[in-house]
Amino acid sequence: MNKIDWLKKASTIARSDMRNEMKRPQTTGERVQDYVLDVMLDEGHELDGKRWAKRSQDEFAAELGISISTFFRAISKPPFVRDTRMIEGRKLTLVRLGVTKAGGTDRHRANILSKIWREHMKQPRTTPADYGCICGLVETWPAGAAPAILSIVLKQWPAFMSGVKFEMDALAASGQGKVAFYQWPNLKVIRRFSGVAVELWKMEKPAPKAV
Repeated sequence: MNKIDWLKKASTIARSDMRNEMKRPQTTGERVQDYVLDVMLDEGHELDGKRWAKRSQDEFAAELGISISTFFRAISKPPFVRDTRMIEGRKLTLVRLGVTKAGGTDRHRANILSKIWREHMKQPRTTPADYGCICGLVETWPAGAAPAILSIVLKQWPAFMSGVKFEMDALAASGQGKVAFYQWPNLKVIRRFSGVAVELWKMEKPAPKAV
């Protein structure tokens, strides 16, 4: 089994049991982020070269089981970008994970990733060492996709580590390192194997529709 097949298998397993393995309940912000990411990947609406989650206000709130006001408070803060458009005669809200044009600096992108990391790990702040890794990821990953990539890695950590294992096995075989498995997300590992994260993200993206 090659690395891509391994990642696909691990990703499928992770989708079914990842939430059962979590040791803490999700915050409302995390639930909204996971939901928006799932909709973006599974049935994303293409607009201005980006993929968006597309729903009416009522549909977003109902599917999440929260009030409209709670939903809008959640998407009013990074890493969310929102818009409103008339589509097929309906006024719909578009939401995605990313950065606005006005906030496109590397520091701003790093702060968005830092927030995603802190919220997922339940940490009050990002350590200098972790922030340094995040800055490295900002330089390595596509700017518009970085929040989605980090979110997928955190959400599907066992799948990510399955891909990392192939890389670490190769390093160990050549005497350049030893094989280790990290049970919990680790930014140093994500930074070192940032390419594996991109591969996992690409596999989760739906294939483009035929035109």
